[in-house]
Order: sequence, then C-alpha cells, then structure tokens
Amino acid sequence: MGFVVCAAARIGSGKRKISRRQQRHELKPRTKPIIRRTDENSKDVPLEAELTMAVQKMLAIEKLKRSLWESTGREPTLLEVAKIRNTDVDTISRYLDEGRKSRHALVEENLRLVSSIACRFVGRGVAIQDLVQEGACGLVQAVEKYDASKGAKFSSYATFWIQKHIRQSIYNDSRSIRLPRSFQDKLLHLKKAYKSIFDEYGRIATLEELSEATGFDQKVVEHLIVASKSVQSLDMPVDGDGGQLVTELDRTEWEGCGPEDTICREMIREGVHDALNAVLSEREKEVILLKYGLSTEGETRSSEIARRYAISAAGIRKIELRALKKLRTSNSLQLFLGAV
Repeated sequence: MGFVVCAAARIGSGKRKISRRQQRHELKPRTKPIIRRTDENSKDVPLEAELTMAVQKMLAIEKLKRSLWESTGREPTLLEVAKIRNTDVDTISRYLDEGRKSRHALVEENLRLVSSIACRFVGRGVAIQDLVQEGACGLVQAVEKYDASKGAKFSSYATFWIQKHIRQSIYNDSRSIRLPRSFQDKLLHLKKAYKSIFDEYGRIATLEELSEATGFDQKVVEHLIVASKSVQSLDMPVDGDGGQLVTELDRTEWEGCGPEDTICREMIREGVHDALNAVLSEREKEVILLKYGLSTEGETRSSEIARRYAISAAGIRKIELRALKKLRTSNSLQLFLGAV
C-alpha cells in the first residue's frame, strides 16, 4: 500500500523518475571544453593560446629528443631529457601528453574549416577527399607553427597553410603530365581572362584578345592552349561497333596495327629519313620517298612524280637510279639496316 501511495505521489507531482546512474552523472562536475567557442559569455573556458603553448612545449621536447638521438645514436630516455631541462620525468611526461591532446583538439575542432576551404578548389583535377586530406596536413602544420603572441586569430593563420597545401596538391597531382608551377599559374591566368571575355561578349575569345588581356605573347598563348588539353588514357572505354564499349588499345588492335607495331614503324620511318637526309639531295630524297611509299602518301607512280616536278618520266628514272647508287655505297644506311 505504501509503495502504491509513493508511486501515485511521484506521478501526481509530475517529476521524472531518475535512475542512480543519471543522478551520479548530474552530480559529477562537467569538464571544461578545451577549445574556446564563439560564445563570449563563457569566461571559464581556456584560450587557444594555452593549447598552442602546450603544443610548443611538446615540440621543444621532441626536438631535444631528436638532437640527442642524432648525437648518441639511440633513442634517449625521459630521464635524460628531464636532466637536460632541469626537471623531473613526470613533468616531461605531462608536457608530452598535454601537447598531443592539445594538438589533436585544435585539429579536430578546425576540420570544418578544412572542408569549407577544400570545396573552393573542387573541379581542378583532384578529388575532394584528397583535397581535404592535404588541407588537414596543412592544418597540422599551422597548429605546430602558430604563435598566439603575434595577435592573429588561429583560423586566419590556419587558412594560409591549408590553402598552401591544397594548391601544392593541385599543382602536383591534377595532371597526368606535371607542368611547372609557373606554367600552371600562367594557365590559370589565361583561363580567367578567357572566362571574363566570354562573360562580357558572349563568344569565344580570339588569340589577340587573350594576348591583350593577359599580357602574354600570342605564341605563349598558343602554347598554353595546347598544354591545357587533358591527357586521355588508352584504357578509357569508348563506343565501338554495335554500341559495345571498347578501349582505344582494342580498337587499334582490331584495325590490324597494335601500339607496338605503330611505334616500331614510326621509329623505322624516322631512321630511314635520317639516312636519306645524310646522303641524298632534297629532290632525290623526295623521289625515293614517293616511289617506294616511304611517305604518308604511299607508293606513287613515276608518271605522277614526273607530272608533279614537270619533267619526263625518264628524268625521274635517272634521279631514282642515281639516288639508289648513292644509297648502296652509303655507310649511314648500312649502319641503320644493320641495327634494324
């Protein structure tokens, strides 16, 4: 009966039943947050300066340990470090532990800043996950280099290092064939000028307009336009016959000429051209190339060659025989044929 009355009284009072675990949790004093929030009314939270000071103490101890390791050839103990700093082992251990926790807290609290900055660089050839990872590396470097006595906010200081690491990642990893950083800066400047001209006039900019807007020479602009083209992989699927997806390598092999054959053919053609240039005159070389199909036009009849040079077919035949005689006694051609 007494239990029923107590339960009815508890329900009638409108109070929520609290377990012993919840009571212990509410009675336990809450720990202070380790990062200063934007709420200025909270006065009992530590500043970022205290955290960075703890990080600097940890870095100083780690630097001392590295120097001792280099001098002694082994990892120093905390006792040796404590003797050099005129303190005890517990203090050194506490500095290291507090420094690591403070660094982790600063990095974890500012990861949203990294994400917001990385989103600005999306679409430049690097995945957003890689941009965030590089930005996090820059954030760690900012935590280790930040000096609160300079008066700058940590977020402003960290933004510089985050952007620096992200830009460096774009410079190194955005293209299959890496371009020099100065060249990529010019290319970015050219793209901005192209976009501004397109937005203003609604048409594609000419070379003269791009050269005037960027201050570059027209040849430099042409070179930048060629370099801006992306490199496509031969393994990238393309549409084949019947809607089937194939690669460029498969298509080349189906056409009867594999990539190895193409490279060998081009090398042989270049070697033949070099050998002909070393022995024959310009007209003799052109006649041999056309007659035996060594040019891109394929084999050409003597009558067509004679019509092109406005001489008789007998004259073309004499030029051919004279060129063949030179080639038979040529050392450069013999060396090339022996190498092949």
